[in-house]
Amino acid sequence: MTCQPRKSFPNICTEEKRALKELKNNADIIIKPADKGGAVVVLNTTDYIVECTGQLSNTAYYRSLNFDPTKKYNKRISDRLELGVNSGVIDSETAKRLIVPHPVPGRFYILPKIHKEGNPGRPIISGNICPTEIISLFVDYHLKDLGSFICSGKSHNINAVGPLPPDTILCTMDVSVLYTNIPHGEGIGACKSDVEKWRDPNSTPSSIFLCDLIEIILTCNYFLFTDDMWL
Repeated sequence: MTCQPRKSFPNICTEEKRALKELKNNADIIIKPADKGGAVVVLNTTDYIVECTGQLSNTAYYRSLNFDPTKKYNKRISDRLELGVNSGVIDSETAKRLIVPHPVPGRFYILPKIHKEGNPGRPIISGNICPTEIISLFVDYHLKDLGSFICSGKSHNINAVGPLPPDTILCTMDVSVLYTNIPHGEGIGACKSDVEKWRDPNSTPSSIFLCDLIEIILTCNYFLFTDDMWL
């Protein structure tokens, strides 16, 4: 008995399909989802590039590179994994699976914040097939359960504060470029502190090994925008 493949039928008409193709191939516009709300945003390409380059020009967060560090960073990862194998932290098969075979730089783009004045962009780096992609997933898998010990979300924070006096005045604050503003050194230090505090010291792989990978992930976070390399 053989199964015949199901026939597929388009859910848009020919004119709509042609219009979508024209929009996709139009170099004068950029189509992105909004940062919040699920809207689809059509931007002028020039304005999009101006916003991106404006963010990347902030030397407090980014610096331009005149070379491609892919091989350098991939070797750094390989060397640390080899050290992990030699010390018995991971086996050789796991080490092989944590290496991206043919890595490429990350790609920088922004999602427009249409709910804010001026529609600034939220910076995103797509790390698909970049050197740190698989070790990032590896670290996340082994540390994800620690999230239950850390305050996260509005209700959790309110419960952590406890009952408030009747005359308490509540206010809110908006942190600009929240994740970008976290210094790497302090972020790595916070990770190490929580891992040492909440993770079973007998867990495998070791917490020291995972924290070393976190440092590599954060310090090797390079990317391309247009034809320029950034870190």
